[in-house]
Amino acid sequence: MKKICLILVFIIIMSSYAYAGSRNRINESGAVKKAGEAVSAQLIIQPGNEVATGAYIEIEFENAVVFSSDVINGNGKTDETGYNGKGTGYQYSGYRNYTWNGSDGFYDAMSGRPVSYVPYKITRLDDYNIRVSLCNIPGEYADRSLTNFNGSIDEPYYSIPLPVYVKEDGPVRLKMTGKVNDTSLSYGNYVFNDGGVRSTETATESETEETTETVKSDNKINSVQVTIGSSIMVVNGSNVIIEGAPYIQAGSWATLVPLRAVSLALADGYSGNGSINTVSWNEYTKTAIITYNGNTVSFTAGSGIVNINGEDTYMENGVTAEIKDGRMFVPFRVLGEALGAEVNWDSNTKTAIYN
Repeated sequence: MKKICLILVFIIIMSSYAYAGSRNRINESGAVKKAGEAVSAQLIIQPGNEVATGAYIEIEFENAVVFSSDVINGNGKTDETGYNGKGTGYQYSGYRNYTWNGSDGFYDAMSGRPVSYVPYKITRLDDYNIRVSLCNIPGEYADRSLTNFNGSIDEPYYSIPLPVYVKEDGPVRLKMTGKVNDTSLSYGNYVFNDGGVRSTETATESETEETTETVKSDNKINSVQVTIGSSIMVVNGSNVIIEGAPYIQAGSWATLVPLRAVSLALADGYSGNGSINTVSWNEYTKTAIITYNGNTVSFTAGSGIVNINGEDTYMENGVTAEIKDGRMFVPFRVLGEALGAEVNWDSNTKTAIYN
């Protein structure tokens, strides 16, 4: 069975139909990120279908700071963090130092240049956010060799550096939103670095169905504990600080927990193998979708229904999923059981326990 070999630390799975069949990943170099040092990492996007003019992604870094606009554009000073040489920034640099102006289309930008990496343009929005505008890729060339177009034997892809440094030693955490082919995208993803680069094999989309049973048997639920009012989550015996402490929902008196943090912990254990779990977000419907272990679970803000593998079920006692401080919260027991965990409650400490 043909597979794609990826040298990486963590694969980002983008589960939107607008990028169906695309391969998207973070390539990282080195070990755990050091505070104040430039992060060596690139976001790789290889679309499986057309990317129309006007496409972009926005990346919000939760614990990393974006370099100055001058550094990103190659005009920084030698003492600025991220400076990597006079005239050398983080913008696209193609054949014979071609720099994309943000408006030229695929045929103008790529014509006559035997390269397969497609232009992008980074705009610094603030200390924690960047926007990456993407040059279009016509459907006739998406996911196909460019041999007949410009001599490159590879398929077109974007290779976008992450122009940031972490504030404290440790992994880089980010989430992405954007718009591709008139479809809004929203992904909540962590990028982990567990202290070393390793080789990982992942099947192409066409092989996923054939290997589903193997994936199911390999995945397991991790031990997780979350306590009402506490920003510390215990994962496999280790403390993890989360943003958004569990609380009691007014009216239903149900205990709500942060969906993304708990889902990642249950499926991945914050070990760095995040490719086994995807939490995505539909901005239009305010729906969070969890894909794990061959199952798809979705909660919609304001709704008392949980959808598991296409079937709607009403949650008890009138509880509804809700957004608080920009995060989706859902009832602890419903979430755990939907992901296959054994769920218990310690009434003395007001702690939800997943095994």
